[in-house]
Amino acid sequence: MGDIHLHSSLSDGAGSAADGFAFAREVMGLDVCAYTDHDTMGFFIPPRWQRERMHDRYFDQLKRTTAANNEPGEFVTLFGYEWTKQPTKGGHINVYFDGVEGAELFDSHAEATDSYEGLWEQLREWRDSGEGDVLTIPHHPAEAMYPFDFAATDYDDDLAPLVEVYSQWGSSERPGREGNRRPIRMGHGETDSPGTYVQDALALGHRVGLLGSSDYHGPYPGHSLMHAKPHLPSLAEWRRDGVGWGHVWRVWNEQSYPGGLTAFRAPERSREAVFDALRSRSVYATTQPDRILAELSVDGTRVGEADSTVTADGERTIRFEVHGTAPVESVTIVKNGEPFHVATGTTDFDASLSTFAQSGTLTDDAPVTGPTYEDGRGGNADYYYLRAQQATRADSGYVPGGAAWLGPVWVEP
Repeated sequence: MGDIHLHSSLSDGAGSAADGFAFAREVMGLDVCAYTDHDTMGFFIPPRWQRERMHDRYFDQLKRTTAANNEPGEFVTLFGYEWTKQPTKGGHINVYFDGVEGAELFDSHAEATDSYEGLWEQLREWRDSGEGDVLTIPHHPAEAMYPFDFAATDYDDDLAPLVEVYSQWGSSERPGREGNRRPIRMGHGETDSPGTYVQDALALGHRVGLLGSSDYHGPYPGHSLMHAKPHLPSLAEWRRDGVGWGHVWRVWNEQSYPGGLTAFRAPERSREAVFDALRSRSVYATTQPDRILAELSVDGTRVGEADSTVTADGERTIRFEVHGTAPVESVTIVKNGEPFHVATGTTDFDASLSTFAQSGTLTDDAPVTGPTYEDGRGGNADYYYLRAQQATRADSGYVPGGAAWLGPVWVEP
Protein backbone atom coordinates (compact mmCIF):
# COMPACT_ATOMS: atom_id res chain seq x y z
CA MET A 1 0.00 0.00 0.00
CA GLY A 2 1.34 3.44 -0.82
CA ASP A 3 0.82 7.19 -0.99
CA ILE A 4 2.59 8.55 -4.06
CA HIS A 5 1.30 12.13 -4.40
CA LEU A 6 2.64 14.51 -1.75
CA HIS A 7 4.19 17.97 -1.47
CA SER A 8 6.91 19.33 0.78
CA SER A 9 8.39 22.75 1.51
CA LEU A 10 10.32 22.43 -1.75
CA SER A 11 7.14 23.69 -3.42
CA ASP A 12 3.91 24.66 -1.64
CA GLY A 13 3.80 22.08 1.15
CA ALA A 14 4.93 22.08 4.76
CA GLY A 15 7.76 20.01 6.15
CA SER A 16 10.45 17.95 4.49
CA ALA A 17 10.21 14.89 2.28
CA ALA A 18 12.66 13.14 4.63
CA ASP A 19 10.25 13.55 7.55
CA GLY A 20 7.40 12.40 5.32
CA PHE A 21 9.20 9.25 4.24
CA ALA A 22 9.95 8.42 7.88
CA PHE A 23 6.29 8.96 8.84
CA ALA A 24 5.11 6.76 5.97
CA ARG A 25 7.47 3.95 6.91
CA GLU A 26 7.50 4.04 10.70
CA VAL A 27 4.06 5.39 11.65
CA MET A 28 1.67 4.46 8.84
CA GLY A 29 3.37 1.22 7.82
CA LEU A 30 3.20 2.04 4.12
CA ASP A 31 5.20 0.07 1.56
CA VAL A 32 5.58 2.81 -1.05
CA CYS A 33 5.83 6.60 -0.96
CA ALA A 34 6.65 9.44 -3.37
CA TYR A 35 6.94 13.20 -3.03
CA THR A 36 5.93 15.00 -6.23
CA ASP A 37 6.74 18.66 -5.69
CA HIS A 38 5.51 21.24 -8.20
CA ASP A 39 7.75 22.34 -11.04
CA THR A 40 6.25 25.84 -11.32
CA MET A 41 4.12 26.42 -8.23
CA GLY A 42 5.42 27.40 -4.81
CA PHE A 43 3.81 28.76 -1.68
CA PHE A 44 2.86 32.35 -2.58
CA ILE A 45 5.80 32.79 -4.94
CA PRO A 46 5.77 33.47 -8.71
CA PRO A 47 5.68 30.32 -10.88
CA ARG A 48 8.88 31.27 -12.71
CA TRP A 49 10.71 31.67 -9.40
CA GLN A 50 9.65 28.16 -8.38
CA ARG A 51 10.80 26.90 -11.78
CA GLU A 52 14.23 28.47 -11.25
CA ARG A 53 14.52 27.00 -7.77
CA MET A 54 13.58 23.53 -9.02
CA HIS A 55 16.12 23.60 -11.86
CA ASP A 56 18.78 25.20 -9.71
CA ARG A 57 18.73 22.93 -6.64
CA TYR A 58 15.35 21.61 -5.46
CA PHE A 59 14.99 18.87 -8.10
CA ASP A 60 18.41 17.44 -7.21
CA GLN A 61 17.67 17.84 -3.50
CA LEU A 62 14.49 15.77 -3.89
CA LYS A 63 16.50 13.19 -5.82
CA ARG A 64 18.98 12.83 -2.97
CA THR A 65 16.24 12.53 -0.35
CA THR A 66 14.32 9.97 -2.40
CA ALA A 67 17.42 7.84 -2.97
CA ALA A 68 18.51 8.01 0.66
CA ASN A 69 15.19 6.73 1.99
CA ASN A 70 14.73 3.77 -0.35
CA GLU A 71 15.10 0.41 1.41
CA PRO A 72 14.78 -2.49 -1.07
CA GLY A 73 12.72 -5.30 0.39
CA GLU A 74 11.27 -3.06 3.09
CA PHE A 75 10.21 0.37 1.84
CA VAL A 76 10.14 1.83 -1.67
CA THR A 77 10.53 5.50 -2.55
CA LEU A 78 9.56 6.50 -6.08
CA PHE A 79 10.92 9.64 -7.69
CA GLY A 80 8.68 12.12 -9.45
CA TYR A 81 7.39 15.65 -9.71
CA GLU A 82 4.17 17.46 -10.60
CA TRP A 83 3.94 19.10 -14.02
CA THR A 84 1.76 22.05 -13.10
CA LYS A 85 -0.50 24.22 -15.22
CA GLN A 86 -1.50 27.49 -13.59
CA PRO A 87 -5.12 28.12 -12.47
CA THR A 88 -7.70 27.92 -15.30
CA LYS A 89 -4.95 27.03 -17.79
CA GLY A 90 -5.27 23.24 -17.65
CA GLY A 91 -4.80 20.14 -15.57
CA HIS A 92 -1.93 18.74 -13.55
CA ILE A 93 0.10 15.61 -14.29
CA ASN A 94 2.45 13.71 -12.00
CA VAL A 95 5.59 12.37 -13.69
CA TYR A 96 7.19 9.21 -12.24
CA PHE A 97 10.54 7.67 -13.14
CA ASP A 98 11.65 4.06 -12.64
CA GLY A 99 14.93 5.31 -11.21
CA VAL A 100 16.36 8.44 -9.65
CA GLU A 101 19.79 9.34 -11.00
CA GLY A 102 18.88 9.85 -14.68
CA ALA A 103 15.56 11.61 -14.12
CA GLU A 104 15.15 15.01 -15.81
CA LEU A 105 12.87 17.96 -15.17
CA PHE A 106 10.62 18.80 -18.11
CA ASP A 107 8.64 21.74 -16.78
CA SER A 108 5.33 23.29 -17.79
CA HIS A 109 6.81 26.71 -18.67
CA ALA A 110 9.39 25.45 -21.17
CA GLU A 111 8.29 26.02 -24.77
CA ALA A 112 8.75 22.38 -25.75
CA THR A 113 6.80 20.99 -22.80
CA ASP A 114 4.11 23.57 -22.04
CA SER A 115 1.36 21.26 -23.37
CA TYR A 116 0.37 17.72 -22.48
CA GLU A 117 1.35 16.50 -25.91
CA GLY A 118 4.68 18.32 -25.78
CA LEU A 119 5.47 16.81 -22.40
CA TRP A 120 4.69 13.30 -23.62
CA GLU A 121 6.80 13.81 -26.76
CA GLN A 122 9.83 14.90 -24.72
CA LEU A 123 9.38 12.09 -22.21
CA ARG A 124 9.20 9.57 -25.05
CA GLU A 125 12.46 10.90 -26.47
CA TRP A 126 14.03 10.71 -23.00
CA ARG A 127 12.85 7.11 -22.60
CA ASP A 128 14.01 6.12 -26.08
CA SER A 129 17.46 7.49 -25.31
CA GLY A 130 17.92 4.64 -22.83
CA GLU A 131 17.94 6.68 -19.63
CA GLY A 132 15.10 4.63 -18.11
CA ASP A 133 11.35 4.35 -18.06
CA VAL A 134 8.79 7.02 -17.21
CA LEU A 135 5.04 7.37 -16.93
CA THR A 136 2.57 10.12 -16.11
CA ILE A 137 -0.70 10.24 -14.14
CA PRO A 138 -3.30 13.05 -14.43
CA HIS A 139 -5.05 13.92 -11.18
CA HIS A 140 -8.21 15.74 -10.02
CA PRO A 141 -9.10 16.17 -13.73
CA ALA A 142 -12.66 17.29 -12.90
CA GLU A 143 -11.60 20.16 -10.58
CA ALA A 144 -12.93 23.42 -12.08
CA MET A 145 -9.74 25.43 -11.52
CA TYR A 146 -7.40 22.78 -12.99
CA PRO A 147 -9.53 20.75 -15.45
CA PHE A 148 -7.97 18.06 -17.62
CA ASP A 149 -10.08 17.62 -20.75
CA PHE A 150 -9.59 14.09 -22.10
CA ALA A 151 -11.86 14.85 -25.05
CA ALA A 152 -9.72 17.80 -26.22
CA THR A 153 -6.35 16.10 -25.69
CA ASP A 154 -4.32 13.82 -27.94
CA TYR A 155 -4.12 11.46 -25.00
CA ASP A 156 -1.20 9.04 -24.72
CA ASP A 157 -2.31 5.73 -23.20
CA ASP A 158 1.26 4.43 -23.20
CA LEU A 159 2.83 7.31 -21.27
CA ALA A 160 -0.32 7.95 -19.19
CA PRO A 161 -1.70 4.48 -18.38
CA LEU A 162 -3.40 5.55 -15.13
CA VAL A 163 -5.60 8.30 -13.72
CA GLU A 164 -5.76 9.32 -10.07
CA VAL A 165 -9.47 8.70 -9.52
CA TYR A 166 -9.50 9.86 -5.88
CA SER A 167 -7.55 12.12 -3.50
CA GLN A 168 -8.31 14.59 -0.72
CA TRP A 169 -9.96 16.75 -3.42
CA GLY A 170 -12.62 14.08 -3.98
CA SER A 171 -13.38 11.66 -6.79
CA SER A 172 -13.23 12.48 -10.50
CA GLU A 173 -14.84 9.18 -11.47
CA ARG A 174 -18.16 10.83 -12.43
CA PRO A 175 -20.14 13.99 -11.58
CA GLY A 176 -21.98 14.45 -8.32
CA ARG A 177 -25.29 14.69 -10.19
CA GLU A 178 -24.74 11.10 -11.37
CA GLY A 179 -24.41 9.69 -7.88
CA ASN A 180 -20.81 10.45 -6.97
CA ARG A 181 -20.78 10.53 -3.16
CA ARG A 182 -17.42 12.31 -3.12
CA PRO A 183 -17.80 15.18 -5.60
CA ILE A 184 -14.87 17.57 -5.63
CA ARG A 185 -15.42 20.31 -3.04
CA MET A 186 -11.99 21.89 -2.68
CA GLY A 187 -10.81 24.79 -4.81
CA HIS A 188 -13.53 25.79 -7.25
CA GLY A 189 -15.39 22.49 -6.87
CA GLU A 190 -16.18 20.11 -9.70
CA THR A 191 -16.41 21.37 -13.25
CA ASP A 192 -19.48 21.22 -15.47
CA SER A 193 -17.32 20.79 -18.55
CA PRO A 194 -17.68 17.46 -20.38
CA GLY A 195 -14.63 15.34 -21.01
CA THR A 196 -13.01 15.84 -17.61
CA TYR A 197 -14.16 12.73 -15.73
CA VAL A 198 -12.57 9.29 -15.66
CA GLN A 199 -15.70 7.83 -17.21
CA ASP A 200 -15.22 10.28 -20.10
CA ALA A 201 -11.69 8.99 -20.66
CA LEU A 202 -12.96 5.41 -20.69
CA ALA A 203 -15.89 6.29 -22.97
CA LEU A 204 -13.40 7.78 -25.43
CA GLY A 205 -11.70 4.39 -25.55
CA HIS A 206 -8.60 5.22 -23.53
CA ARG A 207 -6.99 2.34 -21.64
CA VAL A 208 -6.48 3.96 -18.24
CA GLY A 209 -6.39 2.24 -14.87
CA LEU A 210 -7.35 3.69 -11.50
CA LEU A 211 -5.32 4.64 -8.45
CA GLY A 212 -5.64 6.93 -5.43
CA SER A 213 -3.32 9.15 -3.41
CA SER A 214 -3.57 11.91 -0.86
CA ASP A 215 -2.14 15.04 -2.55
CA TYR A 216 -1.41 16.08 1.02
CA HIS A 217 0.88 19.10 1.38
CA GLY A 218 2.68 18.04 4.51
CA PRO A 219 4.83 15.37 6.17
CA TYR A 220 2.01 12.92 6.92
CA PRO A 221 1.72 10.38 4.06
CA GLY A 222 -1.26 8.11 4.50
CA HIS A 223 -2.75 10.42 7.14
CA SER A 224 -4.28 13.54 5.62
CA LEU A 225 -5.53 16.00 8.22
CA MET A 226 -7.44 18.56 6.17
CA HIS A 227 -10.84 16.86 6.40
CA ALA A 228 -10.78 17.23 10.19
CA LYS A 229 -12.55 20.09 11.90
CA PRO A 230 -10.66 23.40 11.51
CA HIS A 231 -7.82 23.58 14.01
CA LEU A 232 -4.47 25.25 14.53
CA PRO A 233 -1.41 23.08 14.01
CA SER A 234 0.79 22.99 17.07
CA LEU A 235 3.56 25.55 17.54
CA ALA A 236 6.07 22.71 17.25
CA GLU A 237 4.69 21.85 13.79
CA TRP A 238 4.99 25.44 12.58
CA ARG A 239 8.57 25.64 13.86
CA ARG A 240 9.57 22.30 12.39
CA ASP A 241 7.72 22.40 9.06
CA GLY A 242 7.42 26.08 8.20
CA VAL A 243 4.50 27.67 6.38
CA GLY A 244 2.76 25.68 3.65
CA TRP A 245 -0.67 24.64 2.50
CA GLY A 246 -0.56 21.49 4.59
CA HIS A 247 -0.79 23.63 7.74
CA VAL A 248 -2.67 26.65 6.42
CA TRP A 249 -5.52 24.55 5.02
CA ARG A 250 -6.07 23.03 8.46
CA VAL A 251 -7.06 26.42 9.88
CA TRP A 252 -10.32 26.66 7.91
CA ASN A 253 -12.89 24.24 6.54
CA GLU A 254 -11.57 23.40 3.10
CA GLN A 255 -14.18 20.62 2.71
CA SER A 256 -11.60 18.08 1.71
CA TYR A 257 -11.96 14.34 2.17
CA PRO A 258 -9.60 11.83 3.76
CA GLY A 259 -6.81 11.25 1.25
CA GLY A 260 -6.45 8.21 -0.95
CA LEU A 261 -4.04 5.31 -1.11
CA THR A 262 -2.80 3.06 -3.90
CA ALA A 263 -2.80 -0.70 -3.50
CA PHE A 264 0.00 -2.36 -5.50
CA ARG A 265 0.02 -5.96 -6.70
CA ALA A 266 3.76 -6.59 -6.86
CA PRO A 267 5.96 -9.62 -6.12
CA GLU A 268 8.35 -7.68 -3.91
CA ARG A 269 9.07 -4.31 -2.34
CA SER A 270 11.46 -2.99 -4.93
CA ARG A 271 11.39 0.11 -7.09
CA GLU A 272 11.40 -2.05 -10.22
CA ALA A 273 8.43 -4.17 -9.09
CA VAL A 274 6.43 -1.15 -7.92
CA PHE A 275 7.04 0.74 -11.15
CA ASP A 276 6.08 -2.36 -13.17
CA ALA A 277 2.82 -2.51 -11.19
CA LEU A 278 2.07 1.07 -12.23
CA ARG A 279 3.06 0.41 -15.83
CA SER A 280 0.82 -2.70 -16.06
CA ARG A 281 -2.08 -1.06 -14.13
CA SER A 282 -1.74 -3.69 -11.37
CA VAL A 283 -2.99 -1.15 -8.85
CA TYR A 284 -6.23 0.19 -7.45
CA ALA A 285 -7.52 3.08 -5.33
CA THR A 286 -8.79 3.04 -1.77
CA THR A 287 -9.63 5.78 0.70
CA GLN A 288 -7.74 6.57 3.89
CA PRO A 289 -7.64 4.92 6.35
CA ASP A 290 -9.61 2.12 4.68
CA ARG A 291 -7.13 -0.39 3.28
CA ILE A 292 -9.81 -2.32 1.45
CA LEU A 293 -8.84 -5.54 -0.35
CA ALA A 294 -10.45 -6.04 -3.75
CA GLU A 295 -10.26 -8.43 -6.70
CA LEU A 296 -11.87 -8.31 -10.13
CA SER A 297 -11.44 -10.70 -13.05
CA VAL A 298 -13.08 -11.40 -16.39
CA ASP A 299 -12.77 -14.95 -17.74
CA GLY A 300 -9.98 -15.51 -15.21
CA THR A 301 -7.92 -12.44 -16.20
CA ARG A 302 -7.37 -10.09 -13.27
CA VAL A 303 -6.75 -6.37 -13.43
CA GLY A 304 -3.16 -5.89 -14.55
CA GLU A 305 -2.76 -9.31 -16.14
CA ALA A 306 -2.39 -9.70 -19.92
CA ASP A 307 -2.73 -5.93 -20.39
CA SER A 308 -6.03 -6.19 -18.47
CA THR A 309 -7.59 -7.46 -21.70
CA VAL A 310 -9.48 -10.59 -22.72
CA THR A 311 -11.06 -11.66 -26.01
CA ALA A 312 -14.62 -12.96 -26.07
CA ASP A 313 -17.33 -13.28 -28.71
CA GLY A 314 -19.92 -14.81 -26.43
CA GLU A 315 -20.53 -15.37 -22.75
CA ARG A 316 -17.99 -14.03 -20.29
CA THR A 317 -17.65 -14.57 -16.54
CA ILE A 318 -16.97 -11.72 -14.12
CA ARG A 319 -15.81 -12.49 -10.60
CA PHE A 320 -15.35 -9.98 -7.80
CA GLU A 321 -14.36 -10.05 -4.15
CA VAL A 322 -14.13 -7.26 -1.57
CA HIS A 323 -12.91 -7.42 2.03
CA GLY A 324 -13.51 -4.16 3.86
CA THR A 325 -12.55 -2.47 7.09
CA ALA A 326 -16.22 -1.82 7.90
CA PRO A 327 -19.55 -3.28 6.75
CA VAL A 328 -19.79 -3.22 2.95
CA GLU A 329 -22.78 -1.20 1.78
CA SER A 330 -22.48 -2.06 -1.91
CA VAL A 331 -20.20 -3.37 -4.63
CA THR A 332 -21.00 -2.06 -8.09
CA ILE A 333 -19.62 -3.58 -11.27
CA VAL A 334 -19.63 -0.82 -13.87
CA LYS A 335 -19.79 -1.76 -17.56
CA ASN A 336 -19.22 0.93 -20.19
CA GLY A 337 -20.15 3.66 -17.73
CA GLU A 338 -23.35 2.08 -16.44
CA PRO A 339 -24.03 -0.17 -13.42
CA PHE A 340 -23.99 -3.76 -14.66
CA HIS A 341 -24.52 -5.35 -11.25
CA VAL A 342 -24.95 -4.00 -7.71
CA ALA A 343 -24.33 -6.32 -4.77
CA THR A 344 -26.03 -4.74 -1.77
CA GLY A 345 -24.90 -5.16 1.79
CA THR A 346 -25.81 -3.06 4.81
CA THR A 347 -25.77 0.61 5.74
CA ASP A 348 -25.44 -0.26 9.44
CA PHE A 349 -21.93 0.78 10.46
CA ASP A 350 -22.21 -1.35 13.61
CA ALA A 351 -23.19 -4.54 11.80
CA SER A 352 -21.37 -7.81 12.48
CA LEU A 353 -18.02 -8.84 11.02
CA SER A 354 -19.77 -11.13 8.53
CA THR A 355 -20.91 -8.01 6.63
CA PHE A 356 -17.34 -6.84 5.99
CA ALA A 357 -17.05 -8.89 2.77
CA GLN A 358 -18.87 -9.25 -0.54
CA SER A 359 -18.18 -11.56 -3.46
CA GLY A 360 -19.95 -12.85 -6.51
CA THR A 361 -19.82 -14.45 -9.95
CA LEU A 362 -21.66 -12.85 -12.86
CA THR A 363 -22.32 -13.78 -16.47
CA ASP A 364 -22.56 -11.37 -19.41
CA ASP A 365 -23.66 -12.76 -22.75
CA ALA A 366 -24.38 -9.47 -24.53
CA PRO A 367 -22.45 -8.70 -27.72
CA VAL A 368 -19.30 -6.64 -27.31
CA THR A 369 -20.11 -3.11 -28.44
CA GLY A 370 -17.60 -0.86 -26.68
CA PRO A 371 -18.43 2.50 -25.06
CA THR A 372 -19.43 5.62 -26.95
CA TYR A 373 -18.63 9.21 -25.99
CA GLU A 374 -21.28 11.87 -26.56
CA ASP A 375 -19.70 13.09 -29.83
CA GLY A 376 -19.67 9.62 -31.34
CA ARG A 377 -16.09 8.68 -30.50
CA GLY A 378 -15.49 5.55 -28.48
CA GLY A 379 -13.70 2.24 -28.21
CA ASN A 380 -14.17 -1.23 -29.65
CA ALA A 381 -13.79 -3.01 -26.30
CA ASP A 382 -16.25 -3.25 -23.42
CA TYR A 383 -14.79 -2.36 -20.03
CA TYR A 384 -15.64 -3.40 -16.48
CA TYR A 385 -14.48 -1.87 -13.22
CA LEU A 386 -15.42 -2.23 -9.57
CA ARG A 387 -16.57 0.42 -7.11
CA ALA A 388 -16.92 -0.62 -3.46
CA GLN A 389 -18.69 1.50 -0.85
CA GLN A 390 -18.59 0.89 2.90
CA ALA A 391 -21.21 1.90 5.45
CA THR A 392 -20.92 5.42 6.86
CA ARG A 393 -20.41 6.15 10.54
CA ALA A 394 -23.28 8.24 11.92
CA ASP A 395 -21.09 11.13 13.10
CA SER A 396 -18.86 11.42 10.03
CA GLY A 397 -20.44 14.61 8.68
CA TYR A 398 -20.23 15.02 4.91
CA VAL A 399 -17.47 12.40 4.64
CA PRO A 400 -18.98 9.10 3.43
CA GLY A 401 -17.70 5.68 4.43
CA GLY A 402 -14.61 4.17 2.87
CA ALA A 403 -14.47 3.22 -0.80
CA ALA A 404 -12.32 1.49 -3.39
CA TRP A 405 -12.07 1.58 -7.19
CA LEU A 406 -10.49 -1.31 -9.12
CA GLY A 407 -10.10 -1.84 -12.85
CA PRO A 408 -10.87 -1.80 -15.62
CA VAL A 409 -10.66 -5.08 -17.47
CA TRP A 410 -11.36 -4.70 -21.19
CA VAL A 411 -13.11 -7.28 -23.39
CA GLU A 412 -12.32 -7.17 -27.09
CA PRO A 413 -14.46 -8.94 -29.68
